[in-house]
Amino acid sequence: MTNARTTKTDPAAVDPRLGEVPPELAALDGEDEVGGLPTLEEVGRRLPIGYRDATGKLHRDFELIEWDWDVEEELGELAERNQDMPMGVYVSEVVGRGLRTLGELDFTKLKRSQRRLVVSQLYHADVIYVYVWLRIVALGRHLKFEEFDCETCGFAHENFAGDLKSLEVKVHEGEGSPTAEVEVEREFRYGKQEVRRVTVGPLKWSFMETSDVTVLTNPAKFRLATLRSAVVAVEGLENGAPVVLTREHAKGMGPASVNRLVAAIDEIGGGAVMECGGRCARCGAKFRRAIDWTYDNFFGRSSR
Repeated sequence: MTNARTTKTDPAAVDPRLGEVPPELAALDGEDEVGGLPTLEEVGRRLPIGYRDATGKLHRDFELIEWDWDVEEELGELAERNQDMPMGVYVSEVVGRGLRTLGELDFTKLKRSQRRLVVSQLYHADVIYVYVWLRIVALGRHLKFEEFDCETCGFAHENFAGDLKSLEVKVHEGEGSPTAEVEVEREFRYGKQEVRRVTVGPLKWSFMETSDVTVLTNPAKFRLATLRSAVVAVEGLENGAPVVLTREHAKGMGPASVNRLVAAIDEIGGGAVMECGGRCARCGAKFRRAIDWTYDNFFGRSSR
């Protein structure tokens, strides 16, 4: 039996349809891979969900600064001084520094602490959306992936570059914040109330800022932290008090219900689908590759 893995070959010699991808990164970059959602390029510089100001007006449009060497040095020095800074906090710094305007806010006139506060209160989907646009401004629309083999024919793609502007984007069309009411499989007690229905909203970026490594790497802790951050109402509680679900609540409703709630939160979260698609340069099979958006990978030299 022969090995399915092929000898490494320049994809340009196999399939010349390179479009805008540089020849040295010669793999298809998402051509005809869109699944019905608008692309990042089509949505443009407009938040997928948006935020409301003190008057209740919804804002979605944003502008970015010119990404120059001064910005590169500033963020590099920040990372050097704060080597233990959580990734969520560093992304906040990047987004806060990279925004020129957000709705009615002029970020160039805000202090660093004020920028951080605004970013932390944005939805997760909106922060990542701006972050992707900043990466495009800083390094271009193409993101180089590490080598991988085609699951169909074994062709070694060592130079695939995905097109970030081809990312699909889930945009919330309504004026109000997106929510979903979920019926849990097993009733649980919240205070004196027996609860069967829970209403969830999208995650705020503050979730990423305050979650440590143990939360992000432990599935059970991650799901519980997600519920604490995204549940906005429970059946029968009408006094407007904040809802805080604990481990005991999670035990009461059971794992299946917790997973159902987390899935609903993910679904309404919206934003850019962090996957690049393409076709194998040898056999033409479609593939999807998840994007590692940690700063070193997303903005690093190897990503170009």
